[in-house]
Amino acid sequence: MLYLIIFLPLALGIFSAFSRPGGSKTQTVCFLVIQAAELAAVIFAVTSGKAWETSPWVLTESLLFSLRLDGLGAFFCLLTACAWLLTILYASVYMTHEGAEPRFYAFLFSTEAAVMGAALAADMVTFYLFFEMTTLLSAPLVLHDLTPKAVLGSIKYLYYSIGGAFAALFGIALFAVNGSLSFTLGGTLGAAPLSPVLMTAAFCTILGFGAKAGLYPLHNWLPAAHPVAPAPAHALLSGIIAKVGALGILRMIFFVIGVEHLRGTWVQYTGIVLSLIGVAMGSFMGCVEMGLKKRLAYSRISQISYLLLGIF
Repeated sequence: MLYLIIFLPLALGIFSAFSRPGGSKTQTVCFLVIQAAELAAVIFAVTSGKAWETSPWVLTESLLFSLRLDGLGAFFCLLTACAWLLTILYASVYMTHEGAEPRFYAFLFSTEAAVMGAALAADMVTFYLFFEMTTLLSAPLVLHDLTPKAVLGSIKYLYYSIGGAFAALFGIALFAVNGSLSFTLGGTLGAAPLSPVLMTAAFCTILGFGAKAGLYPLHNWLPAAHPVAPAPAHALLSGIIAKVGALGILRMIFFVIGVEHLRGTWVQYTGIVLSLIGVAMGSFMGCVEMGLKKRLAYSRISQISYLLLGIF
């Protein structure tokens, strides 16, 4: 079932790449039916009462690929499936004026598959794989118009997201040496206090995933990328795709490190301060910005900063 949840949008993306330009009502109905089936599959998995989990694929002795549906993953999957279903309805009209619909839909649905994989990941290695795929597959949505501003916006998006991912990878590698990367509520590092090195690794991981979420000071890609993306992609970038970074922070703090290791430390206080700056800066810039999409981008920085403030 978990593989099906990932495979359905991926298959839809592959099909979209070979569909004819201009679209049709039949094609839109096909998209809606398959996306509705995706939502139904998620609802069935969530409400079945069964503990859905796959057998791990052993990549190396310490690297595994595994999927599991827990409460956090279920919420994120439901949110994602609903958002994509609503976006298809809007995109079916909007994208007829934008052009290059097969390319747009191919990357749109492929991105959904990557987001679903990140939500269903049972360990940090699997999550990181899908996290990077989310970035690479969603970048063409920003680049869609192929204008100079779109190119610049997509480059900024890749620069910040991949740069943040490298910082997160540094922390993940250190935690892999010192404990398990499997997601366990409460953490996997035991009761011993974190060393200064691991404390720095925790900060790098949180800041790295925060770059995708728009945590200050790694937020600058949002005002550049959001206004140039087609409106349906803009909605999903704000509502879902960027939240994969927040999901990574949640997984790292609550399922790998453990909150007791970070409570009252400089990592927590720094996260609180950066979130508060993001709230104030995003709100102020949104008030003075005249362009609607750019105003929404700054508002989104403020809103995600509220979310991250709550986590920290």
